[in-house]
Amino acid sequence: MSEQWKVGDRVQTDKDDVIRVGVVTAIQTEQVERSRYTNYYTRSAPEKYMETVVKTIDVKWDDGEEQKGMDRWSVYPEDSKIERTFRLAVSDAHKRIDEKLAVARAALREAEKISEETGIPFSASISPLSQSYIPQSLEQKFPDLDPEFVSDLTQAWGEYGGWQHSAVC
Repeated sequence: MSEQWKVGDRVQTDKDDVIRVGVVTAIQTEQVERSRYTNYYTRSAPEKYMETVVKTIDVKWDDGEEQKGMDRWSVYPEDSKIERTFRLAVSDAHKRIDEKLAVARAALREAEKISEETGIPFSASISPLSQSYIPQSLEQKFPDLDPEFVSDLTQAWGEYGGWQHSAVC
């Protein structure tokens, strides 16, 4: 995705986990007028300048096919061996992780439902931030309980119903 493409650069693209590699055979550029503020805080009048940007790229793929006029965002530098290994592993891992997260989300929805039915808060230790869930029904089910008591007993802290988010979120 670099704007510093040169003829002869090795590039790749991928679609549906099929990686295709080739070489840049031509680059079409254009001059584009841009604006920038010289003083961001005062927002003085913008300064105009010209910038050369890549408009399209022609690629000859290693399988012999040539593609002309490709969008500059359609290709990126060819992976190193370790990058390629990682890229291929990511797709498989994400599919498997997403399957497990779907099961976890379903289990969390069930836990939320039980919490709402019973009015009992819980802390989700399976959350990366160990977030707490405070049921909307807590005050309705147990209107006279001290919130500190509830938090001490359940290890779930929060000021509003639903999933609690820390200051780091």
